[in-house]
Amino acid sequence: MIQGSPLYGTASLSFMDSSSLVRIDDTIERVEVVQGGTSAIFSSGQPGASANFILRTGSDKTTGSVAATYGFEGMERIDAFYAG
Repeated sequence: MIQGSPLYGTASLSFMDSSSLVRIDDTIERVEVVQGGTSAIFSSGQPGASANFILRTGSDKTTGSVAATYGFEGMERIDAFYAG
């Protein structure tokens, strides 16, 4: 879920499940996880756990961050966040 709204993958695309709809980057403030029996109440029938990604919001104070990720096979990624 993002901000409490569930994500549903497309049934017609076998490669597009709910986990491919979220990218962990600097726009996420925190993650709230409900594990166990009550997770089916907050999500679409998840027996194990449901994760809710809470996004960063702007404030009176100007903040920002930059992150770089390097990996195998030429993976390079730069994430930036700036708000105020």
